[in-house]
Amino acid sequence: MEFTLTFEGILTSGQSGGRVAKKTELRRVFSPQIEAHARPYLPAMAPDGRWADEEARTWVVERFGHRFVPMVRGESNLAAAIDIQLLAPPSIPLGDGDNLLKTLLDGLTMPPDQQHVVDDLPNPLFTLLDDDKNVAEVTQRRRAWFGGRHNNVLVVIHARLVQAGPRSWNGLDRGV
Repeated sequence: MEFTLTFEGILTSGQSGGRVAKKTELRRVFSPQIEAHARPYLPAMAPDGRWADEEARTWVVERFGHRFVPMVRGESNLAAAIDIQLLAPPSIPLGDGDNLLKTLLDGLTMPPDQQHVVDDLPNPLFTLLDDDKNVAEVTQRRRAWFGGRHNNVLVVIHARLVQAGPRSWNGLDRGV
C-alpha cells in the first residue's frame, strides 16, 4: 500500500511548549487521510466507529480510554518507508531538522501516553504507526515554496508499507 498525506500550517522545530498541541493537530489532520486510504482494506465499520466481528477488532488498539487504528504495528511484520517533502517560504526559519522530523513522525504515530490524548481526538484515531520504531526508512527534503498563506509550510508525505526488516534512518543502521 502506498499513499500520500499532506499538512498545511505553521510548523517549526522550536515549539517546545506547544509540541503536544502540534502533534495533536497533526494527528487530527492525518487521521481522516489515513482512514480514506485504509478504508478499502479494512472490514466494514458500524456508524458508532466500532467493528462487530473478531477479525475487525484486531485492527483496533485500545489505549488510554481511546481507540486507535494504526496501519503498521510491530506484530504485523510491516514497516513504513516514509518520504517527507517540506515546502516552505524562504523567509520562514524552520529550525532544527531533527526535531522537526521527530514532530512529524510523532504526528503519524499513536500517542505514547495519556498526556497526548485529548478528549476531542477522533475516536477511533487512524495513524500510520503504532510506534515510530516501525519506520524502515525515512528521507526528508526541503524546498522553497511560494504558495499558501503567510508563514505556512506544506508537508507532503509519501508513505509506503514494506516488509519489515533491518531499520534504517536515511540509509544508516539505527541499531533497532
